[in-house]
Formats: sequence, structure tokens, C-alpha cells
Amino acid sequence: MGKPAPHEGELTKFEMSGPEKFGRAELVRERSGLFHLGTSREADGSVLTCTFSFRADSDLEWALSVWRAIRHS
Repeated sequence: MGKPAPHEGELTKFEMSGPEKFGRAELVRERSGLFHLGTSREADGSVLTCTFSFRADSDLEWALSVWRAIRHS
């Protein structure tokens, strides 16, 4: 699921599917170099949205791992 970080103005999309892993995320890079990973997770009629903001593209894997680790209980 890992993809390279986008250049300014590009949008990179990620998806998860499965009984406990359904969600979408979009990575956007601002002109300032700041990255925003806007995420959503869905389960049992609930939707959770989170946005992770970070400066180093090397933090993308960390943000994706946190998003993937979210569980519905």
C-alpha cells in the first residue's frame, strides 16, 4: 500500500478493504512542504475521520501505520 509522497499539488490515495479494515486516505502536499493525510475508517454504521499533518515525507509510513491500526470496538 505504500506509495511515494506526492509533489506539490498532487494527490496520493490509499485504500483498505476487508471485514475489519475498510477505509480511505488521501495525501496532499502544501506549497509550504507540509503534508496532510486525510483519513476515514468505516465499521458498523460508524465513520471516523482523522487528519495527520507532518513536515517530513519520511513520516508518511508512521501516519499510515497509525491509520491502519485503528480498530472499531
